[in-house]
Amino acid sequence: MVHAVLGERDFTAGLRAYMSQFAYGNATTEDLWGAWEKASGQPIKKMMGQWTRQMGFPLLELKGAWAVGGRTTLELSQRWFLADGSIAAPSEEKVWMIPVFAQASGAPESGAGTMNLLPAAPEHSITIEGDGEWVKLNAGQHVPMRVRYPDGMIAPLCSAIRDKAFGAADRIGLLSDQAALSRAGMLDPALYLQVLSAYATEDDATVWSMMLEQLHSLHSLLTGAPELLAPFDAFARSMLLGKLSELGWTPRSSDGHLTRKLRGELIGVLPAFCALDESVVTEARRRFDTFVADPVGAADELPSEYQQAVYKLVLKAGGRAEFDALMRLFHTLPLNEQKKAALAALGSAPSPELRTEALEFAISGKVKLQDFFYVSLSMHGSGPDGLEATWTFFKANVERYSEMLAKASPSLMDAVITGACRGFATADKAAEVRAFFEGHPMARNERKIAQVLEGIE
Repeated sequence: MVHAVLGERDFTAGLRAYMSQFAYGNATTEDLWGAWEKASGQPIKKMMGQWTRQMGFPLLELKGAWAVGGRTTLELSQRWFLADGSIAAPSEEKVWMIPVFAQASGAPESGAGTMNLLPAAPEHSITIEGDGEWVKLNAGQHVPMRVRYPDGMIAPLCSAIRDKAFGAADRIGLLSDQAALSRAGMLDPALYLQVLSAYATEDDATVWSMMLEQLHSLHSLLTGAPELLAPFDAFARSMLLGKLSELGWTPRSSDGHLTRKLRGELIGVLPAFCALDESVVTEARRRFDTFVADPVGAADELPSEYQQAVYKLVLKAGGRAEFDALMRLFHTLPLNEQKKAALAALGSAPSPELRTEALEFAISGKVKLQDFFYVSLSMHGSGPDGLEATWTFFKANVERYSEMLAKASPSLMDAVITGACRGFATADKAAEVRAFFEGHPMARNERKIAQVLEGIE
């Protein structure tokens, strides 16, 4: 952030002056800030003092934009951003000196846009170049904050996303901000989906990574609401299959690091969205059968970056035979990472009997203590049936879990709790989970239980 505010010349000059002055003596952070302030004439000490000594970060909100003669005036407000959308009490409210980098449509030059240093005040106005049809605040994503736009600007911003009117970092930041605002109840979910759909023709691998993260996050959130999950998954599928067709399943010699990484991430989410797509399941089945027949000779058929995803796709579409094949792979594959992939895939068991068998196997003593919870975590996220199965099994076997983990790190029971009840999304489930833990207190895991309950409520 400081580098972006100062620019290369003043940043480097201040750093050199600081290193020269304190080359043979002690120094403080304030000394470094002071050197930058002297080199640039900017109030760096005051700005950075606020950013480093206050908890949290701001929400910068564009309240309005008015264009006159090729210049746009922006009315801005700021407050402490809280992830649940709540507003801090007046006695707890915070303000920051915010460096605002802004880019607007119609500006004569593209790029990071104009920088204005906002005072630490709840409201302020700035004027920038451009016609203001759309405005991208925090251009360049230099400042750790969230940005909220008027609902009426979402459609123009979506057009700008499709046109690649701003860079990859800004497209990532815009999507991340809208996702956080939607989760906080500060953006209509329909508008958030409108933003997501604008990325359908995205061609940057790093932006796609953020898209996949947000699609999977929404899928997990909606797992407890099947009536909403089905249409959302169809929406996501329409985006994913086109990109899969472009990337293919087989790594190419021409692939760069980011392309190979993206292929693994993309195929990694297919079990959540495409488990019923015939072409996807057919290709996964072909690769699985080839690998099972010769795990050493056919290793290239299942690259490590999406081995687990193929297992899950095949098991979801299969039954006892596929379950037993995964169990054999778990017992015979030589590497622990390979074993964990097979173990976690058991969470995609398609029937109540196989789900119970998988959960029983995980706590049978035949799985390493540091790995056993992968089954329940995977099953809990596999869909509504898995969500209920892990919760039911946990309630029935809580004493076995407690005995098994009595001398282990509390983090292991934290993982079990996460894999048992995180992801529910109704008031009734929140009440059920709360009542269960009131009847089965776990002193070492109180924080995790509180976090899970907060997420449900």
